[in-house]
Amino acid sequence: MNNLQMYKKKWFQNFLAVLILAAISLPIILIERHDTRKLHENGEETIGTIVGFGRRNSVIWEYILDGRIYKIREQGRFIDGLKIGEQFMALVNPQDTKMGIMHFHRPYFEEKDIDSVLVYNFPNGPPQMDRVTITYQYVVNNKIYERKQRLPYGLERDSLVNANSFFVVYYVKKPEIGYIFPLLEPE
Repeated sequence: MNNLQMYKKKWFQNFLAVLILAAISLPIILIERHDTRKLHENGEETIGTIVGFGRRNSVIWEYILDGRIYKIREQGRFIDGLKIGEQFMALVNPQDTKMGIMHFHRPYFEEKDIDSVLVYNFPNGPPQMDRVTITYQYVVNNKIYERKQRLPYGLERDSLVNANSFFVVYYVKKPEIGYIFPLLEPE
């Protein structure tokens, strides 16, 4: 067998492998997309609490529905920087308790559990942002905390880039869990 024949054979094997993978994956993707659309149409909003982390970039969270606790493992979502005990708004399916989406850009906290700090000068430089996350530092009780989070719900990246000052809402008992928001100037 010459080099050209070996190349063609190898190319065909690779093409066949990709085709088989696509044939297996496409129905799964379409079913998941359908379930997510159905969840947005018929889901119930609740509070989800992070209780652990799994393999392959997954987060384990729980929620309460009709007095019962349910757990969901959510994979392939933003989890870098999250901490056990954090709470976010979530959308769940009451008919299929294993179906849910946690909204990592919508933190949930009660006023009695939080405090805030104004941030004008960041200890280690201004916040770093990419398309969907922001990394920043803040000081509570003379200790510097670094945090990475999803961009806050309803805020555009530009409003954070152009802000001169921010405030960080943090849990009093766990000051390492904080959420940054721009201090908006009145118009």
